[in-house]
Amino acid sequence: MPHHVHISLYIRKPLERLAVALESAIDPPIPVCQNRLQFSMDRQVYLTKAEKSERFYDYWICGGAIVSKLHIITSAACVQDVEYMYAVSGYKKYVPNDLMDNDSCCKHTKKKVVYTCVPKAYEFDYAKIEKWAYIDIAVVKVESEFNFDGEKFKYCTYKPKAIEINFDPKYQEPNRDSIVFGWGHAEKWRKNDHGGSLVTWVGTREVLIGVASVFRVTSDSNCAGPYLYTSTQCNGIFLDCMINANEVKSRKAICDKPPIEKGFDTIERHISWKNHPDG
Repeated sequence: MPHHVHISLYIRKPLERLAVALESAIDPPIPVCQNRLQFSMDRQVYLTKAEKSERFYDYWICGGAIVSKLHIITSAACVQDVEYMYAVSGYKKYVPNDLMDNDSCCKHTKKKVVYTCVPKAYEFDYAKIEKWAYIDIAVVKVESEFNFDGEKFKYCTYKPKAIEINFDPKYQEPNRDSIVFGWGHAEKWRKNDHGGSLVTWVGTREVLIGVASVFRVTSDSNCAGPYLYTSTQCNGIFLDCMINANEVKSRKAICDKPPIEKGFDTIERHISWKNHPDG
């Protein structure tokens, strides 16, 4: 669920994380922000593992944002942890993976994740928070395009939309009103949702400025700071190159440069469902 926050940011060099320290407590959900700008959940998705998976987690879930008809931006930790995933859009209800085929929305609209890409410098190591919190951002591609006007979304909460990505540093400056979107536990973990979106406004348009990266949970299962987000602007070249990989006219020339020149390398994974029970 979305929550209104007041944020303070500090930025390290490109392709490093954007840390967000909450200056005030998370308020209860409200219909509009202080400046009367509307927010919506229709750009948000959740990723859930396929029922048949090498990971045997209960209720595994990660947040994400639709940024094109094929692509989602989420956390690198999410896609490095689980191989076979579904993206669920247009739905405010979380459905456990073993019940998805019994839910009309999930059954008709869920999409297989077929491609993931993370910065090569990212290291997935839960035992070392400074490793898996660093450059914790990923691009995900689904099996077929989202149909934003699809009739099948009549079974869901709303029709999904794509959100713009922020590439401008001025829209992540301190004291800017923003919204945190997430799929965490309604009572305990809603402040910390891996892959969840940090969103602000340019005029009346919602834009994605960050991805939830680091969470800590206390011994009594409550959230604890720091609340850290990975900046879309600081990782703008990576995002633009990966999302527009097949768009010759719109992708930047730097995307064709070697890693040492463009400032990053990637780990790309193409996921075949051919031999999976759900394939």
